[in-house]
Amino acid sequence: DIDEVIVRGDTMSPDPFLAKLDGILKQSSSNVVDAQTQFTNKSIFRDMLKSMPAAFLRNKREMRFFTSVDSEIDYRDSLAERATVVGDKFLEQDEPVAYSGVPIMDVPLFPENLGAGNNATNILLTDPKNVNIGIWRNIRVETDKLVSEGVLIIVATLRFDVKFAEETAAVKAINVKVGA
Repeated sequence: DIDEVIVRGDTMSPDPFLAKLDGILKQSSSNVVDAQTQFTNKSIFRDMLKSMPAAFLRNKREMRFFTSVDSEIDYRDSLAERATVVGDKFLEQDEPVAYSGVPIMDVPLFPENLGAGNNATNILLTDPKNVNIGIWRNIRVETDKLVSEGVLIIVATLRFDVKFAEETAAVKAINVKVGA
């Protein structure tokens, strides 16, 4: 549950669970690229890299493009359409995908129902070390058991938050089309 709030949290959400705090997709607001309902393609990745302030591109190989599962599949499929050995590699194997040396990571919790047509997602470019998650040290663990059913119930309760170490070191692409 923590990872869902970290990614999709939004204090304006009608879902009380996601409204607990603003996650990384909501917090990333300084550098935004509008994909204008294009499917995931190299132009979006290029524009994101160009939108990243130059000071943060020194460690480009440490960065990652994070996106939804379908978005990564769309980009992988576009590479597989190339009539070359590289195209065959992405069609036949589960090779890691990258753009300009920056790996593209699919994150199952990234939403795929954004935008007017409920068929858009986001792409986030940042160094994973730029995302800081803090957990308050007072973690409460409670247990109970249902003897007749042979079930042990364990509930852990904790407080946490997520923040970028440097929010301007993140670029978000919006309105990235996914689906058929």
